[in-house]
Amino acid sequence: MSQSAFDTISLHLGELEEELTRWISRPHRWKVKPEQLSNGKELAKDLKRQANELAQTRPILIIMLMGGTGVGKSTLLNALAQGTIAEAAFTRPTTREPIVYLHESIDDKRLPESLRNCRHIRHKQPSLEHKILIDTPDLDSNETMHRDRLEAVLPAADIILYVGSQEKYHDQAGWDLFLKHRDRRAFAFVLNKWDRCLAEHSTGLRPDEDLLRDLSAAGFSEPLLFRVCAQQWLNATQTLHEGEQFQALRAWLENGLNQREMEAIRTKGIEQLLVQVDSLLSKAVPPDAEQSAQATQSAWQTIVKQEVNQQIDVILAGMAPHQRQLQQRYADYLSHPFKGMMGSFVSLLQLGRMRWLKGSLPQLPASTSEPGVSDLTGFAASCVQKSYQQSLSARKEALTDRLIARADELQLPVHQLAEEVQAHLKGITEATYSDTLNKVLLKAENELAGPGSWRKRMAPWWTWLGHLIPLGLLILVFVWQLYAKIAGTMYVSFTDLILMPLLATILGMLLLYFIYQFLVPVSWKRLAHHCRESLEHELEQRFMTSLSGLPRKQATLLKDERQQVQKMLEKTTVTRNLVRQQELTSQVAILYAQ
Repeated sequence: MSQSAFDTISLHLGELEEELTRWISRPHRWKVKPEQLSNGKELAKDLKRQANELAQTRPILIIMLMGGTGVGKSTLLNALAQGTIAEAAFTRPTTREPIVYLHESIDDKRLPESLRNCRHIRHKQPSLEHKILIDTPDLDSNETMHRDRLEAVLPAADIILYVGSQEKYHDQAGWDLFLKHRDRRAFAFVLNKWDRCLAEHSTGLRPDEDLLRDLSAAGFSEPLLFRVCAQQWLNATQTLHEGEQFQALRAWLENGLNQREMEAIRTKGIEQLLVQVDSLLSKAVPPDAEQSAQATQSAWQTIVKQEVNQQIDVILAGMAPHQRQLQQRYADYLSHPFKGMMGSFVSLLQLGRMRWLKGSLPQLPASTSEPGVSDLTGFAASCVQKSYQQSLSARKEALTDRLIARADELQLPVHQLAEEVQAHLKGITEATYSDTLNKVLLKAENELAGPGSWRKRMAPWWTWLGHLIPLGLLILVFVWQLYAKIAGTMYVSFTDLILMPLLATILGMLLLYFIYQFLVPVSWKRLAHHCRESLEHELEQRFMTSLSGLPRKQATLLKDERQQVQKMLEKTTVTRNLVRQQELTSQVAILYAQ
């Protein structure tokens, strides 16, 4: 592959890494699982490393030895290094930290970040000039620190040499780690201590045959397996068992992995890496939530309307114990407009009634120069305080759950939406209810008893009727009685002549008073009905102002996230096509799971 092709792919990988890193770090409206984000971070690291390495004139190949305790990883690397680092690094029976065996010409800056602080052993072997061998901590170590160190450096590997022995070639810890990385790394396998593997295993197969069967089941149709006796080569033993392949392993590392093979491995690794990126992003594409948002907004209006009506019941129940005082307050504002004889009569009737109805409500005086604005504020706060503590606060919290549950039913993704709904509803506090009730009471007072109300506008007519009806009845009945007495049509005594007009006048004034009492005074039923209508409008508007737009906002943000993910998917597809367009004649498929 030409360097220009590598440069183009490197550029695309770098751009994809930057976009993927930004996507991982920002908040998500579409819930992404923690393991997906963790996997994404590892993929981003791989993309960055591959991009940086492809930008080099000649890439280096990182070959990592992985295996359990006692399988001979260190001995194998010692033999491959032809004994030059045996005393310097491999006298310990177990490897506790990664040891990087690299050519003296390789700049540390070219190493992945996870390898820069490891122990470095330099060499001068020209056959390994562009290859780095790494001995890793035992994957089955009892010390978790060793396994953590292994996990930290494995993503840097281009090829993993999975080293086993007759006892440990399919132990669970190693196999799980192998399965985790097999889709993103090239694998070759080494069965060390071959001299102990010639006998059949308990399965009826030799260890190498049993391992090949397991690898075939894991997706490796023709895995590259080397059977070696590393210790014998380290000791320069002349006698070797049949089928021993250490020389083949060395030849493959030094000569088989030539420039073309290394480019093929790196390119194949990039293709598999992009497949993993594509798989991750495909699962993280948010759905189109436009229709769900519209349906949710409509459903929320219905829920809020129902909830507001129930909350109004609670507020009115808190006001109900004070209904007599409220009625008296309105009665004081609407003191009767009658004068003269009718006025005196009504005052006499109300004298006893006022004493019975008059209660003690300190914050609601009987009469003020201004219609009790400050006192209504205190009254509203007093009524709401108890209702809020006993019911309204809990109902408001439960409303969040109802709204989110309904949104979820309508298939609107609710990740982070619940927190936003709760935050917006926090703005509706006890003071909100108190201010709203005060506003409603002031409005009711103005519309039911204020200067602009029909009750106040009718006052002159009631005054006129109060003058007309009593006097008219008195004169009319007196004239009628007098006429009857003079004409002799009926017997009328002088007592009747006096009492009948007075009785008719009193009855007329009573009838007029009862009509006035039926039409004009503000009863609790009327006040509650008026307050309910106003509270319903005010509270529903307040709730919907807080909640309006949240489903739409959720859909918009999801759309933005979907476009971001789709853009990365498109970039991934373009880069994969660039990789596939390159003519790769090397045979490296055996290193990868199918």
